[in-house]
Amino acid sequence: MSWLATNYLFAPTLYKLNPDPFSEFTKFLKTPKLDHYCRMNVYEYVGFYVEKNPALKEQATAWVKDMLVFYDDRLETADCCDGYVVAAAIDLACSLGAKDLIPIINKLLCTYLVDFSDCGLTAEVVEGLHRGELLRQEYALDLYERYHRLEEDSNR
Repeated sequence: MSWLATNYLFAPTLYKLNPDPFSEFTKFLKTPKLDHYCRMNVYEYVGFYVEKNPALKEQATAWVKDMLVFYDDRLETADCCDGYVVAAAIDLACSLGAKDLIPIINKLLCTYLVDFSDCGLTAEVVEGLHRGELLRQEYALDLYERYHRLEEDSNR
């Protein structure tokens, strides 16, 4: 249950601890040799942050664009990113409905180094960008509801 819990609790916990993801997390994501799982969760957190602060969707879109451009020169050498991290960034771009990022996303996906199981194939990503589905129901749950759902999931 602990692995499953991290997916549900990481973003809401970061939201309580750090209400501004764009400054410190940019430094974190650009620091070499850090765990990719922690980096991936930053993108989940930014999605949660925008869900709670919809007025910052445009700022989040610009931020994820900057990160994707940063990753463009680094993906092949796994410098500050890998296919999982880039997939998490692309997934966030889809959630934000960032259609203007299709060229950079397509370029990254065409390297075949991005984890398709996380963000989908190119056609699925483009479809996701057009949908721009940001609302994630698990974020609306309070801590006790979330724990109850985790408990049910782990007992299946």
